Amino acid sequence: MQSKQNHGPVYRYRVFLLGLLVFGSWGSLGAATFDVTRFDDPVPDECALGDCSLREAVIAANENSEADMIMLPAGIYNLSQPTSGGDDPEGGSLDITADVTVQGAGARETIVDGGGLDRVFDVYATAGFVYLNDLTARNGVRATGSGGGILNRGTILTISRCTVTGNSAPVDAGGLLLAGTTYLFDSTLSGNIAVGDGGGLRVVGKVTIVNSTISSNSAGGGGGGIHSDNTFGIGVHLSNTTISGNIADADDNGVGEGGGIWADHTYIELSHTIIADNQDLGGESPDCTETSSGSFGSLGFNLVGDTTGCPFSGDPTGNLLDIDPLLGSLANNGGPTDTYALDKLSPAIDAGDPGGCTDRNGVPLTSDQRGYPRPLDGDGDTLAVCDLGAVESGASVFADGFESGDTSAWSSSVQ
Repeated sequence: MQSKQNHGPVYRYRVFLLGLLVFGSWGSLGAATFDVTRFDDPVPDECALGDCSLREAVIAANENSEADMIMLPAGIYNLSQPTSGGDDPEGGSLDITADVTVQGAGARETIVDGGGLDRVFDVYATAGFVYLNDLTARNGVRATGSGGGILNRGTILTISRCTVTGNSAPVDAGGLLLAGTTYLFDSTLSGNIAVGDGGGLRVVGKVTIVNSTISSNSAGGGGGGIHSDNTFGIGVHLSNTTISGNIADADDNGVGEGGGIWADHTYIELSHTIIADNQDLGGESPDCTETSSGSFGSLGFNLVGDTTGCPFSGDPTGNLLDIDPLLGSLANNGGPTDTYALDKLSPAIDAGDPGGCTDRNGVPLTSDQRGYPRPLDGDGDTLAVCDLGAVESGASVFADGFESGDTSAWSSSVQ
């Protein structure tokens, strides 16, 4: 494939005029915007105006030294170029090696389908800062190794308002394999499968998860939802997250624990988070487990359905332990991604910090995973207190999913 320097005029881009005049080369032109215009995955050539595939846009962004934008309209992007088995951007996964934002039109509208050929996104440590926004990554499959859906090899990756679903790996990390530093905001990981550990995700770096749902993932080993195994202190921080319906030891061979989370060589801290209704088919620790070198630290206001295998250290304030949260099913409860609504009798309603929910830096969380406002008065006592988990009770409109578009500003609500 030619370099961008040789076919610059066919790209849609924004440049800094000074860079154009002084340097005269693509590597110095500044940030570019690539508009993807086709949903198939041809043998990559060039990202031409009006004729640009997602793979061609990724390759073009990799060749630019600045932080580019790739725009994905609504539709299903089917990856079909076979992998060579190595680091080959022209086939298999979408290999990101430079700073870029991949911007979809919404997780329900913009779908990147791996086609069962390889993982969907492979983010390299050279990338610097990568943002995946408002899209679904599905049907990524590894023939060997780990990380079926998305792999962060060691950069700073932010995933916002996304769904990662239906991905699988024959070793670990069916959905996400995360080295480096990762931020997961307002997103859902569901229906991912690992033969080994970490059905939803495996963490070997650091991850911060806020206002998100980890559900219905499966691991043959430990950590049906999350498996964290690193030696760098705090591996996982959870704020207002719901972890439910995940399965560990899915092959029922007695190896693997922690249907929701397994902490191994790591420290997991959590606040305003629900871990409940997960399974360990071996019968040891359905919701969470820690090894002798792993531990859970409470920052207060958490609900754990079954604490067998995971004694909590830290701040016990507001914790609800060994109690049923009375969750609904994973469904479209409004917003861009599927979530668990709280039953009207759920103990998680208005059970948060009276001072408000915050992230780990003390920044107030003023909306839930769906983008609906929090806190609200969910129990009718006239006091607006945030709920535990990813969804704020009393903020849903047409909870059966009938609505479309952004309804976060609507004034009507139902219980």
